[in-house]
Amino acid sequence: MNIVAIYNLDKDEDRLSKTLAAALGKTVYEARSRLRVPKGGPSIVAVFQEPEKAEDCAAKLRTNGFNAVILRHEEIESGKERFLARSFEFAGESLDVKSRQGQNLILPYSDIRLILYGMGFTVRTETETVKERKFSMGKALMTGGLMMTKSKSHEVSAEKKDHERFLYIYAPGQQTAAFREYALQYDSLVKDIQLSLTANFNYVVAELKRLSPDALFDDRLLNRLNQAQMLGPLFKPEEHLDIAVSLLAKVFKMK
Repeated sequence: MNIVAIYNLDKDEDRLSKTLAAALGKTVYEARSRLRVPKGGPSIVAVFQEPEKAEDCAAKLRTNGFNAVILRHEEIESGKERFLARSFEFAGESLDVKSRQGQNLILPYSDIRLILYGMGFTVRTETETVKERKFSMGKALMTGGLMMTKSKSHEVSAEKKDHERFLYIYAPGQQTAAFREYALQYDSLVKDIQLSLTANFNYVVAELKRLSPDALFDDRLLNRLNQAQMLGPLFKPEEHLDIAVSLLAKVFKMK
């Protein structure tokens, strides 16, 4: 899979939509929908199995004045590649991170180049068995009125939606450090520890920004609508957030 995206989009939507439509062979309406993205993109405009077709598409977009990037399948970073933090410490000159398995990752604040702050959304289906008792004329007649009802069971399914905030921290030559709101232990905050997970994570976000003033900080992935606009109609945020994260990280590293 080779994903083609455009970024650094200006505000002239009418002009860009016509140019993009011509470059992609789409309608102006279709092209306009790919331009309505937060902070000027990135926005996914095409997906190809063949690398050559992706290269051709990107080249055509660049010829028409767009900044275009290709995200290849092997560049999509998943949770397996990230360093999932269990505990952490804001040390003197570095962020010291430890995983659930006891592995250590030390990130000097001066080395941190990018911090992506976002929200992961998941949808799951839960099924439960509901029992009901209803009046039964047959049972009433058979028992002489001693039993008037019979039980009946049926299954009811409902969608449950969950969400969890995250921080992905990037430094050259290091694994991406992943801070997840509900997976973190906050003991190291000591006197600064807050009364709730929400408040503790807010503190971590603010402190990380303060200690890494030279790092790029982006929070557009906090909003599901932003994620959907970036991913386009082919990918759902609940299933393909890693694509949005990897694409955004690649665009920032190219600037």
